[in-house]
Amino acid sequence: MDWAALRDAARRGMRPGKPLQEPRKLLRVAIGMLVAAIVGYLLHDPGEQLLVTVGAFLAAIAAVMPHNRSRIVATAVTCLAQIAAAALGVLLGGNWAVALPLVFVLFLVAGLLRAVALSLSIRMTVVTIVFLAFAEIAPASVGGAVGFFSLGFAIMFLAQLLPPYGSRHSSQRRAVAGLYLAIATGESEDSALLAAERSLALLRRRSHRELDRLAQLVERGEEIGQQMRALGNRTDAASARWRAAACDQLRAVASAISRPREGSSLAAASRPHQPGDGLELALSRAVDTATRLTAGGEVPPASDQRRAPSSLELLRDELRWGSPILHHAVRLAVVCVIAQVVGMAAGSWLGRDAFLAGHGFWVVVAAALIVFPDYGSTFSRGIGRTIGTVAGAAFGVALSFLPAIPVLHAAVLLLLFYGYLAFRSCGQPYTMFWVVAWIGSLTPGPLGATTRGLDTVIGCLLAFAAYLVAPTWQRRLLTERLTEWAEAAARQIDALVLLWTADDEPHRLAVAHSTVRARLTGLEFTAAARSARDEPRDRRGRWPNDTLALAIDAVTSVRRQIAALSALAPLWNDDERAAVCAQVEMHSRVLDAVAQAPEFSAPHSNTGGAQGPTVSADTAAALDLLRDAGAAVEKIAAAQSPVGAR
Repeated sequence: MDWAALRDAARRGMRPGKPLQEPRKLLRVAIGMLVAAIVGYLLHDPGEQLLVTVGAFLAAIAAVMPHNRSRIVATAVTCLAQIAAAALGVLLGGNWAVALPLVFVLFLVAGLLRAVALSLSIRMTVVTIVFLAFAEIAPASVGGAVGFFSLGFAIMFLAQLLPPYGSRHSSQRRAVAGLYLAIATGESEDSALLAAERSLALLRRRSHRELDRLAQLVERGEEIGQQMRALGNRTDAASARWRAAACDQLRAVASAISRPREGSSLAAASRPHQPGDGLELALSRAVDTATRLTAGGEVPPASDQRRAPSSLELLRDELRWGSPILHHAVRLAVVCVIAQVVGMAAGSWLGRDAFLAGHGFWVVVAAALIVFPDYGSTFSRGIGRTIGTVAGAAFGVALSFLPAIPVLHAAVLLLLFYGYLAFRSCGQPYTMFWVVAWIGSLTPGPLGATTRGLDTVIGCLLAFAAYLVAPTWQRRLLTERLTEWAEAAARQIDALVLLWTADDEPHRLAVAHSTVRARLTGLEFTAAARSARDEPRDRRGRWPNDTLALAIDAVTSVRRQIAALSALAPLWNDDERAAVCAQVEMHSRVLDAVAQAPEFSAPHSNTGGAQGPTVSADTAAALDLLRDAGAAVEKIAAAQSPVGAR
């Protein structure tokens, strides 16, 4: 056991965030729960009150979760899915020969959906838990139980219709605004670009004016990002002023995109001086185009060349045994089935006097919300959740000794729920404290609090054990991730060379496809490398933390310089184009060598700097930086290959 890694995970898990985030969203949910509490109290039946309250709570979870479609549509669809899951759970109640295999499949799908969108994965997980809960509780009256459960959903959904109303496609607007903000702040825009493309791809089934406008802004954003990379290679003061002016305008564009009512008043970009060369002129035109689009200008026809991978394509790419997402999905499905069996066995063994019957699914709830694809998230969240659970269970037990007065019980549940809303953005321990206290107070007496608290601790321990028994160590996958990226980057360079040689539609389409592939594999490598920093050190010395930082910088630098060359390509004359093509082809061969890292033991020689009078200073700078970054990647790959590691 690496105690230092475990200590760091605990620190991350306990680090608090800011409370009361998104207050307008929280206010609607708070009003909905207040109405549900009043309605439940007026029913004068503890069981019916419980179903209405739990239904409203689960609908609140659906309302506050991230969403790609409109808030109302996402909440409605999730609520209907949970109601259907509850009805199916009641119908299959007690028939575990059918229910458990179905639970395995549903959790497997939930795990795989992380490849598409985290919000979809979370929603699928919640729907599966609802099915499991009703399958175990199995009320006698299907219509009555599901009916009161649905009443809670209906109340919370109606609360979502209250003002204030946000702009249409707000999730997509935030994603596109995030792209422009990433470019303006000098961050790597690859992840922001991918997030914007995926957000739009989930909705662009047919032409829509505003979605087409956002798609055009993404295309312009990618172009501006490439030009900013090329301009960033310069060191003179005039270029620095141009870059600063462009960054200021991009921040204004990002603000106007996220707040469309402000877009019409967006002012044109100010320039420090007239463009001094072709790169500054191209950047100026691209920023002006983005400004006009944001201000409501005419939207040009959408291009078919740039297309983000569809949800089905993303899922299909993960259906390979080496995929960490597939490993995570299988681990999640297996541990949740085991957790359900353990929960039911614990209830049977301890008996009704010590354990609330029919509530073993709380073990699954804890395990499902802790198991993550990587070590750092699993243990940091798990430690935080466990600490919050123990504290919340103790608080719930203390509250259970309050007088059994219905109106007091309803008021306590409401106040605990409001505590959850206020602190849900602070992190796992603070969220779990209020949630477990609320869950423990659902039924009178201390038995509910102790049962659900113990179930949650068991679920946390099962999640830890699952990761230790069947871990996905990112360090062991990094060499494979690096070679996948190197091959994709080499193919991107090859496609660019063909495009620079003959600019036609097939070559533009090939560049678009290879760029998306290189971006995806580059992000996968950097994400795995960052996750690996939170893992225990490898016993064989593979991928030490110092090497991880160097590898991330080198891969990012290669991506940036390829982008810079793409921005400079329209400015080349024929002689310069030929010289550049010859040099970048050599870089492609270096990356091909990296893709074969297990077969070589030492880095190849450098390809040399950009030589010849036909190459401009900007292009020479980009080629030199690409050479240095490529050499660094090659050296790292050689050191981490089976031969080089010896």
